[in-house]
Amino acid sequence: MNLLDRFLFAEVMEDNETLENVLEIIQMTFPYYQNKTADQTQVLAAEYSLEKEREYQRVYIRRELEKMGFTAQKRGTYFLADAICMGLENKEHRKLQITNDIYPVVAEQNGVSIGGVEKSIRDAIEHAWRDANLANLVRYYPFTWSEEIGRPTNAEFVSNMVERFELK
Repeated sequence: MNLLDRFLFAEVMEDNETLENVLEIIQMTFPYYQNKTADQTQVLAAEYSLEKEREYQRVYIRRELEKMGFTAQKRGTYFLADAICMGLENKEHRKLQITNDIYPVVAEQNGVSIGGVEKSIRDAIEHAWRDANLANLVRYYPFTWSEEIGRPTNAEFVSNMVERFELK
């Protein structure tokens, strides 16, 4: 984890170390911002802030998935977090199709195939439903799922989790 991430995610740091990190970050970025106009700097700061907000959201969603019983060792957990974030960022509120809208973007972002994204997500959901505590799953996923396959489908899971996080 680089210096900026350590600062932003506030991993166990003492006050003096945090202050030193802030000063180091300012010193690293100052030459870059020094050559920009005020408007350009505001745009860059807004873009940076939005990107960090998205990263915080992904981390929060991954942590919630881990509380449910998903494991960080599964790529599908990270792909699920990306898919849920896409659903939350969908400002048009149109129904995103998982195979046409979500899998291709997640695959491109992570340098894997569309089929690899689908399989990794399915594997992560199957693993969580097979190995996790059922009471814990129901607490974090208060939706129904197919009794035939014993878990929600990829599309159901992503859609329901987007709904859950929108309500928070």
